[in-house]
Amino acid sequence: MMHITFITSATAILADSATAYRKFNTNYPNVLTMSLFDAKGSVENNEKSRILIEAIKKSDLIIVDLRLCPEEWVAVIAEYLQYARPDAEKVYFSIQDELMKSQFKLGYLTGEDVFQVLVSNGKPASLFVLDNEDKINEYTSKLPEEKRDNFLQLATIVEYWMYANEEYVNQLLIFLAREYGEGDKHYLPVPYKPLIKDELYIYDDKRKKVYDSLIEYEKEFPFDQEKPVIGVLFLGYHFRASNVKCVQQIIERLKPMANIIPILAPGVASIDVNRFRNLLVNESIKVNVLLNFVPFRIGAGPIGGNSNEVVPFLEELDVPIFHPFFITRRTVEKWKESIQGIDSSEYLTSVMLPELDGSIGTFPVGALEDVNDDQTFEFNHQELVLIEERVQSLLNRVEKTLALQKKENRDKKVAIICYNYPPGEDSLFSASYIDTFASVINILKLLRTEGYSVPEVTKEQLMDQFTAGKLVNSGKWGTEKTFSGFLRYQSAAYESYIEEKKIFKELTHDWGHTPGTIMADGSDFLIPGMILGNVFIGLQPARSSDDKLANTYHDKSLNPHHQYAAFYCWLKDAFQADAMVHVGTHGTLEFLKGKEVAVSGDCVPDELIGDVPHVYIYYIGNPSEAMIAKRRTHAVLVSYQTPPFVTSDLYGEYVELEELLANYSEAEKLDPNRCASLNTEIMKKIHALHFTATTIHDIEIELYHMKRSLIPKGLHIFGKGYNDEEARNYMKHVLRYDRGSLKSTKELFQRIMERITARY
Repeated sequence: MMHITFITSATAILADSATAYRKFNTNYPNVLTMSLFDAKGSVENNEKSRILIEAIKKSDLIIVDLRLCPEEWVAVIAEYLQYARPDAEKVYFSIQDELMKSQFKLGYLTGEDVFQVLVSNGKPASLFVLDNEDKINEYTSKLPEEKRDNFLQLATIVEYWMYANEEYVNQLLIFLAREYGEGDKHYLPVPYKPLIKDELYIYDDKRKKVYDSLIEYEKEFPFDQEKPVIGVLFLGYHFRASNVKCVQQIIERLKPMANIIPILAPGVASIDVNRFRNLLVNESIKVNVLLNFVPFRIGAGPIGGNSNEVVPFLEELDVPIFHPFFITRRTVEKWKESIQGIDSSEYLTSVMLPELDGSIGTFPVGALEDVNDDQTFEFNHQELVLIEERVQSLLNRVEKTLALQKKENRDKKVAIICYNYPPGEDSLFSASYIDTFASVINILKLLRTEGYSVPEVTKEQLMDQFTAGKLVNSGKWGTEKTFSGFLRYQSAAYESYIEEKKIFKELTHDWGHTPGTIMADGSDFLIPGMILGNVFIGLQPARSSDDKLANTYHDKSLNPHHQYAAFYCWLKDAFQADAMVHVGTHGTLEFLKGKEVAVSGDCVPDELIGDVPHVYIYYIGNPSEAMIAKRRTHAVLVSYQTPPFVTSDLYGEYVELEELLANYSEAEKLDPNRCASLNTEIMKKIHALHFTATTIHDIEIELYHMKRSLIPKGLHIFGKGYNDEEARNYMKHVLRYDRGSLKSTKELFQRIMERITARY
C-alpha cells in the first residue's frame, strides 16, 4: 500500500486530514496509509522526532509546509527529510531552502525546475503563486515537455492544499492515490477540484450559500429598517486554524442589535474595490460599522496587494472599523499568562498593519485550545475557541458605538479629561506643546456648534475653577481642607460597581480598604472636575501618593489607588459618559498594569476605560507612545500639530563663543600670533558648554547647527491652524532639509548656480 506523510505547523489542516483519511479509508480500504506530524512537536519532542524519521523512511509521498515556522525548525526538519527514499515523491513548500529544494521531486520535476520558473517573474519563489489558471499555464510553458504534466499535478496538489479542509483533503487523497498509488485504481472516482471563488462574496454559513450581490442577499434576508447595519469581513480559510466557526458565533450574537452583511474573503491578497463597495453599500443600505477579522491590511497580504486602492474606499465609507482578531500561535491560557500578549509576527499582522487602514479596537476575541483527540496520529490538535470576556467586550463596544451614532447630539454626555502631573496647581492642564485650557475652550465651542448641550464659557472662567487651590489633585488630600466645588462619589457606590472585578481585589490588597487616604473626604471620593451641561471637564487622578510619584509615572507593575479607579468608575456609573476625550500628551491611563498589547479585561486600562468610545488627542511628534495609548485604551487618536517653530539663534555664552571663533578666523589672516591664546579661550569655553567637537572647524559646525536649529514658539491650540506668517515659516523650515529624494532649497539653489557657472 502507498504511504503518505504530511508535515506542517497548521494543526487545523492536520485535524481535517485525520478526519478525511478515516473517511477515505472507510470508502476505499487497503489503498493507502498515512502519517501526520505537526512541526513543533516533531522538533521539540525526541520521541516524535524518531517516529517522524521512521515515517519518512517508509513514505511513498511526502508533503511538507512549514509556513511561519522559525528557521531553526525548518533546518531540523530538512535534515530529517534526508532519510526519504530517492524514489519517493517529495512536495516541499519551503522551496527557497537549499536542502529542501535539492530533495524536492515529483515525477520528472525537480526542485530546481520549480524554483527557476517561479523566480522568473522577479518575485521570491513560492508555490502559492500557483493560484490561477493563467499563471499555471505561463509557468508550464517554460518547462521541457516531459516535465509539464508533473508541474500541472503539482499545481493541483497546491490548490487542494491552499484550501485544505476535510472535504478537499479527501479529494486530494483520491488524487494522490490515482496518480501515484499502486495496483488497480479504476474504482477510485475522479476527484473534483475545490469550488473556490477568487473574489469577495456574501456568505451564509447556515445554508452554506454564497451571494454575489447585496440585493440578492437582501431578498432572502430582508433588512429591518429600524436597525443599523454591520459589515463583517472574514477569511474563508486560515492557515493555522479555521476561524469561520468562531466568526459565525459572533455574527449570531450581533444579529439582535443590527442587520449583518457577512462578507467572506478567499484570502489576504488584492481585492476588487468596486465589488467590495457593492457588497457593503447600495441605494438603500449603508453600513454603520465594519468588523474586519482578516489579518494584514485589507487587500494586501504578505506578498503585496492593492491596499492603496482600498484606503480611499474606506475613507469614503467613513465608518468605524473594528479589528478583533484570533490568536493562532498561543492558547487561551498562554495568552492570559503573557505580559507581552502576542508574539511579534501576530503583532505585525493583527495589530500594526490593520491600523494602517484606520482600524480601532485591535484586541483578541479568540485563541487556540488543545483538543483531546485519539492518538492515531502524531500531532497535538488545537482549534480556535472564543474568549468569552473579550467577545462580550467587542459586542459592548459595537453597541455603544451604534448608540452614539443614533443618539441626538444634545443628549450625548462627553467627559473631557486633562492632566495634573505632578499633582498641584503649578501643573494644571499640563501636556506637551499644547495650551490645554485654550484647547478645551475650542473643543467646547465645536461641541456647542454641533448641537451638544454645553454653555458658553471662557478660558478665564475655566481657569478660575481649577486654580487658586480649587479643583486640583493632591496625593495627601486627607490633611487638607476640602474645597466645596469637588464632585463626590460614595465609596459604597464605587464598591458596588467594581467589587466583582479582579482589579478591586488587587487594589484593596495594595492600597487597603476604600476610600483610602488619597483624594477622599469621609466616605466619599473627591472627583476633581466640573459639569457644564452634558460635558464633564476634570483632572485625571494622580498616579500614586506624593512620596512615590517620581517612580510611578510609567510603572506598569503598580496598581493605581482606589480614587484613580473611582474616577473612571464615576464617569461610567454616575455621569454615564457616552464618550471620553483625553486631551494632550500624555496621561497615565495607558501606562497602568496589564499586557503590552492584545489586552484582556484584567488589564487595568481596559477595565477603567470600559466599553465607552474613547478619543485621545495626542501630539503628532510622539507616535511611539501614541500607539501605546491607542492599543491599551482602545483609543481613536486625533493628532495635534507642533506649535510654530522658529530658528533658535544663540544667547549668553554661546554668543561669546561665536565671537571668539570670529576673532580666531580674523587672527588667522591678520595676526596669527593671537591664534594660540584665542584657541585656549575657545577650548575652555567649549569644555564649560559640554561641546563634543574638539577642532575649530568642528566647533564652528556644531555651533552653526545650534544656531540654525528649530525650537517651538509658544504652545499649540487645538483647532487653531497656523496664520499666514507661521505657515510660511513652517514651509521654509520644511524645505530647508533633504527628505529622501526631495532635495532642500539650499541644495537646489547650489545646483542651479553650478549650472549657471558651468554655462559661462
